[in-house]
Amino acid sequence: MATVPPALGGRAPTVGGSGPSRCLTWSALLVALVACILAVIGWFRPVSAPTAEPTVVSYSDDEVAAAKSKACAAIDLVSTTVTRTSHLEGGDDVALKLALATNGRLALVTGQAYLIDQTDAATPSPLVNEIHRYSSLLLQVSMNYLAGKDNDDPGQGRAIGDLKDSSGRLVEICNQSTR
Repeated sequence: MATVPPALGGRAPTVGGSGPSRCLTWSALLVALVACILAVIGWFRPVSAPTAEPTVVSYSDDEVAAAKSKACAAIDLVSTTVTRTSHLEGGDDVALKLALATNGRLALVTGQAYLIDQTDAATPSPLVNEIHRYSSLLLQVSMNYLAGKDNDDPGQGRAIGDLKDSSGRLVEICNQSTR
Protein backbone atom coordinates (compact mmCIF):
# COMPACT_ATOMS: atom_id res chain seq x y z
CA MET A 1 0.00 0.00 0.00
CA ALA A 2 1.33 3.35 -0.93
CA THR A 3 1.60 6.11 1.56
CA VAL A 4 0.83 9.71 0.68
CA PRO A 5 3.49 12.11 1.83
CA PRO A 6 2.19 14.88 4.05
CA ALA A 7 1.80 18.27 2.34
CA LEU A 8 3.38 21.49 3.43
CA GLY A 9 6.40 20.09 5.19
CA GLY A 10 4.64 17.54 7.35
CA ARG A 11 1.62 19.64 8.31
CA ALA A 12 -1.81 18.67 7.13
CA PRO A 13 -3.68 21.33 5.15
CA THR A 14 -6.36 23.14 7.08
CA VAL A 15 -9.83 23.71 5.75
CA GLY A 16 -12.01 26.63 6.79
CA GLY A 17 -9.24 28.60 8.40
CA SER A 18 -9.41 32.33 8.83
CA GLY A 19 -7.08 34.90 7.47
CA PRO A 20 -6.56 37.20 4.50
CA SER A 21 -7.44 34.60 1.82
CA ARG A 22 -10.90 33.99 3.28
CA CYS A 23 -11.65 37.73 3.47
CA LEU A 24 -10.55 38.14 -0.15
CA THR A 25 -12.85 35.33 -1.26
CA TRP A 26 -15.89 36.89 0.43
CA SER A 27 -15.04 40.30 -1.05
CA ALA A 28 -14.85 38.84 -4.56
CA LEU A 29 -18.18 37.08 -4.11
CA LEU A 30 -19.79 40.29 -2.89
CA VAL A 31 -18.46 42.27 -5.89
CA ALA A 32 -19.71 39.54 -8.27
CA LEU A 33 -23.16 39.59 -6.65
CA VAL A 34 -23.41 43.38 -6.94
CA ALA A 35 -22.30 43.19 -10.59
CA CYS A 36 -24.98 40.58 -11.34
CA ILE A 37 -27.68 42.69 -9.69
CA LEU A 38 -26.63 45.79 -11.66
CA ALA A 39 -26.57 43.75 -14.90
CA VAL A 40 -30.13 42.50 -14.31
CA ILE A 41 -31.32 46.03 -13.52
CA GLY A 42 -29.61 47.35 -16.66
CA TRP A 43 -31.10 44.57 -18.77
CA PHE A 44 -34.69 45.35 -17.79
CA ARG A 45 -34.41 49.11 -17.51
CA PRO A 46 -36.20 50.82 -20.43
CA VAL A 47 -33.95 52.79 -22.71
CA SER A 48 -35.25 56.17 -23.72
CA ALA A 49 -34.55 57.40 -27.21
CA PRO A 50 -32.59 60.60 -27.52
CA THR A 51 -34.83 63.56 -28.14
CA ALA A 52 -32.48 65.45 -30.38
CA GLU A 53 -34.24 67.56 -32.93
CA PRO A 54 -33.38 66.88 -36.58
CA THR A 55 -30.74 69.19 -37.87
CA VAL A 56 -31.73 71.21 -40.88
CA VAL A 57 -28.74 72.03 -43.01
CA SER A 58 -28.94 74.97 -45.32
CA TYR A 59 -26.49 75.85 -48.03
CA SER A 60 -25.57 79.19 -49.46
CA ASP A 61 -26.59 80.11 -52.99
CA ASP A 62 -22.97 79.74 -54.07
CA GLU A 63 -22.74 76.22 -52.60
CA VAL A 64 -25.98 75.17 -54.30
CA ALA A 65 -24.84 76.67 -57.61
CA ALA A 66 -21.47 74.90 -57.38
CA ALA A 67 -23.08 71.56 -56.56
CA LYS A 68 -25.58 71.96 -59.40
CA SER A 69 -22.81 72.92 -61.81
CA LYS A 70 -20.75 69.89 -60.79
CA ALA A 71 -23.71 67.52 -61.20
CA CYS A 72 -24.72 69.05 -64.55
CA ALA A 73 -21.16 68.74 -65.86
CA ALA A 74 -21.21 65.07 -64.85
CA ILE A 75 -24.55 64.58 -66.59
CA ASP A 76 -23.19 66.13 -69.77
CA LEU A 77 -20.07 63.95 -69.67
CA VAL A 78 -22.02 60.75 -69.03
CA SER A 79 -24.64 61.54 -71.66
CA THR A 80 -21.99 62.33 -74.27
CA THR A 81 -20.03 59.19 -73.41
CA VAL A 82 -23.06 56.89 -73.53
CA THR A 83 -24.26 58.40 -76.82
CA ARG A 84 -20.81 58.16 -78.43
CA THR A 85 -20.09 54.60 -77.32
CA SER A 86 -23.54 53.31 -78.25
CA HIS A 87 -23.33 54.55 -81.84
CA LEU A 88 -19.98 53.08 -82.82
CA GLU A 89 -20.06 50.54 -85.67
CA GLY A 90 -17.88 47.48 -85.89
CA GLY A 91 -18.42 46.67 -89.57
CA ASP A 92 -18.17 42.96 -90.33
CA ASP A 93 -15.60 42.23 -87.63
CA VAL A 94 -17.40 40.19 -84.95
CA ALA A 95 -14.66 40.72 -82.35
CA LEU A 96 -14.73 44.50 -82.91
CA LYS A 97 -18.54 44.54 -82.64
CA LEU A 98 -18.34 42.67 -79.33
CA ALA A 99 -15.61 44.99 -78.05
CA LEU A 100 -17.65 48.08 -78.96
CA ALA A 101 -20.78 46.62 -77.33
CA THR A 102 -18.78 45.87 -74.18
CA ASN A 103 -17.43 49.40 -74.19
CA GLY A 104 -20.99 50.74 -74.47
CA ARG A 105 -22.11 48.65 -71.49
CA LEU A 106 -19.11 49.84 -69.53
CA ALA A 107 -20.11 53.45 -70.29
CA LEU A 108 -23.61 52.76 -68.92
CA VAL A 109 -22.41 51.22 -65.66
CA THR A 110 -19.54 53.59 -64.95
CA GLY A 111 -21.70 56.53 -65.96
CA GLN A 112 -24.25 55.54 -63.35
CA ALA A 113 -21.63 55.31 -60.61
CA TYR A 114 -19.96 58.55 -61.71
CA LEU A 115 -23.23 60.48 -61.58
CA ILE A 116 -24.00 59.35 -58.07
CA ASP A 117 -20.44 60.18 -57.00
CA GLN A 118 -20.68 63.70 -58.44
CA THR A 119 -23.87 64.54 -56.53
CA ASP A 120 -23.23 66.59 -53.39
CA ALA A 121 -25.46 67.26 -50.41
CA ALA A 122 -26.00 70.82 -51.66
CA THR A 123 -27.33 69.63 -55.03
CA PRO A 124 -30.97 70.74 -55.42
CA SER A 125 -33.39 67.90 -54.70
CA PRO A 126 -35.25 67.97 -58.07
CA LEU A 127 -31.91 67.44 -59.79
CA VAL A 128 -30.86 64.71 -57.34
CA ASN A 129 -34.17 62.89 -57.81
CA GLU A 130 -33.84 62.92 -61.59
CA ILE A 131 -30.18 61.87 -61.41
CA HIS A 132 -31.22 58.85 -59.34
CA ARG A 133 -33.94 57.99 -61.86
CA TYR A 134 -31.52 58.39 -64.78
CA SER A 135 -28.87 56.32 -62.97
CA SER A 136 -31.36 53.56 -62.29
CA LEU A 137 -32.35 53.51 -65.95
CA LEU A 138 -28.67 53.35 -67.00
CA LEU A 139 -28.30 50.20 -64.91
CA GLN A 140 -31.54 48.73 -66.23
CA VAL A 141 -30.51 49.24 -69.85
CA SER A 142 -27.06 47.81 -69.13
CA MET A 143 -28.47 44.72 -67.41
CA ASN A 144 -30.91 44.17 -70.28
CA TYR A 145 -28.01 44.26 -72.74
CA LEU A 146 -26.01 41.86 -70.58
CA ALA A 147 -29.05 39.55 -70.46
CA GLY A 148 -28.98 39.40 -74.26
CA LYS A 149 -31.85 41.80 -75.00
CA ASP A 150 -31.42 44.08 -77.98
CA ASN A 151 -33.09 47.37 -78.85
CA ASP A 152 -35.98 45.52 -80.57
CA ASP A 153 -37.04 43.94 -77.26
CA PRO A 154 -40.14 45.79 -75.95
CA GLY A 155 -38.78 46.08 -72.39
CA GLN A 156 -35.42 47.36 -73.57
CA GLY A 157 -37.07 49.78 -76.00
CA ARG A 158 -39.23 51.15 -73.18
CA ALA A 159 -36.20 51.49 -70.88
CA ILE A 160 -34.24 53.33 -73.59
CA GLY A 161 -37.21 55.65 -74.17
CA ASP A 162 -37.44 56.34 -70.44
CA LEU A 163 -33.70 56.98 -70.39
CA LYS A 164 -34.02 59.56 -73.20
CA ASP A 165 -36.95 61.23 -71.41
CA SER A 166 -35.00 61.40 -68.17
CA SER A 167 -32.00 62.81 -70.01
CA GLY A 168 -34.22 65.55 -71.44
CA ARG A 169 -35.56 66.40 -67.97
CA LEU A 170 -31.99 66.59 -66.65
CA VAL A 171 -31.06 69.04 -69.39
CA GLU A 172 -34.13 71.16 -68.54
CA ILE A 173 -33.27 71.18 -64.82
CA CYS A 174 -29.65 72.06 -65.54
CA ASN A 175 -30.71 74.94 -67.79
CA GLN A 176 -32.98 76.43 -65.09
CA SER A 177 -31.54 79.08 -62.84
CA THR A 178 -30.56 77.91 -59.35
CA ARG A 179 -33.26 78.39 -56.69
